[in-house]
Amino acid sequence: MKKRHYIISALFACIFGTINTYAQQTVNLKINHMLGNEFFSMGTTVSNSLDNEFQVSRLEYYISDIELKGTDGSYTAIPDTWLLIQPENENSTTLSLANFEEPLAIEGIRFHIGVGPDVNHEDPSLYEASHPLAPKSPSMHWGWTSGYRFVAIEGKCGDAFVSTFEFHALGDDNYFQTEVTSLVETSGDITTIEVTADYTGALSNIDMSTGVVLHGDNGDAVRLLKNFRDFVFKETTGLSVQENISQDNIRIFPSHTTDGYFTIENPSNKLASIQVYNYAGQMVKNLNATQEYLQLQTKGVYSVVLLDASGNKIDVKRLTVL
Repeated sequence: MKKRHYIISALFACIFGTINTYAQQTVNLKINHMLGNEFFSMGTTVSNSLDNEFQVSRLEYYISDIELKGTDGSYTAIPDTWLLIQPENENSTTLSLANFEEPLAIEGIRFHIGVGPDVNHEDPSLYEASHPLAPKSPSMHWGWTSGYRFVAIEGKCGDAFVSTFEFHALGDDNYFQTEVTSLVETSGDITTIEVTADYTGALSNIDMSTGVVLHGDNGDAVRLLKNFRDFVFKETTGLSVQENISQDNIRIFPSHTTDGYFTIENPSNKLASIQVYNYAGQMVKNLNATQEYLQLQTKGVYSVVLLDASGNKIDVKRLTVL
């Protein structure tokens, strides 16, 4: 009987030991894929900051060197993690990042676009086929010397969309980091960090009036990667796409400017006030919406919250001073 008792005790110890070491928090990253105010879809017609219309037929990019920002300002690295994002016609992509024994209080995320220099020039055939860095079709690798394509975006542009554009952007010197203050939701032991990616920003200030093919680490390929860093990723506001599309014609435009002046259109008079936050999440302006212009003197990316007379959020817009 004693021997049996010891066996049962050992079994319970093993079970409870397993439970105690089991991860208490699973952290996921959800990326909402957008083209302006519409969900991303191949062939959708949109315009960049120069009012050049284009249609996307291929979009793939890498995310790596991921860090979670805590509410105390600290960062927790997610090592040895590479994500190959392929929006295609999905509204969103949700990927598991890590498991933690102790829950983290998370308010944001930062990551690099591309593949870091430490692994960028390794042999992709060394990875299992399911690994993000393994050989892909179409290829996301440009040879050992050049390394991986950080972003591959292709499609049609120009008059009647008869021209082709292709950007395959890469290069160790162009491995840029971006940071997003995120919508973070926890359900049970699963925490989801939700960000929005608006891919119209990827082609900001790039002339798309005629065809262009650029594979490499210079010129507009660098501009493309900087645009991914500065203009693509933003906080998810919780508003649905339908709410964003029809907001009684309230407009603040243009979305990008060099002089810092933006025009406010409020035809329904439902807009009562405007709060402007900088990239660090600090409020820099709180305006009465009777004004017809908004001026932002400092270069950067801003989130502009539109409020009604009761203080309810109508919409959130993103403005950039170049």
